[in-house]
Amino acid sequence: MLEDFLIKKKKVNPASIFYFSFEDPEIRFQFNQNPREFIESKIKNLKGKIWMFLDEYHWIEEGGQKLKFIYDFYPQIKLFVTGSSSLELTFKTAQYLVGRCFYFFIFIL
Repeated sequence: MLEDFLIKKKKVNPASIFYFSFEDPEIRFQFNQNPREFIESKIKNLKGKIWMFLDEYHWIEEGGQKLKFIYDFYPQIKLFVTGSSSLELTFKTAQYLVGRCFYFFIFIL
């Protein structure tokens, strides 16, 4: 829904929107090994805002530090970080992102 909103309502170039699921072991391995290389390989030649959806982020080692790194060194990237383990995700990231993020909890009945 968010991707559709960005493309249709905000007129964001679809090439500037990325979705990564860290349930995929290869994606998780690449990101864990070198987040800078992973990010730069995806965004090269792009201008303006870049939107990244990072799903199942609780699988990432030292996830809070990596998010802070992306936030601080790539200001053009807007992050949407999700995970089915919301408590683990919150605890792993909160201490590194004070003042840098918003939390939304979606409860499914």
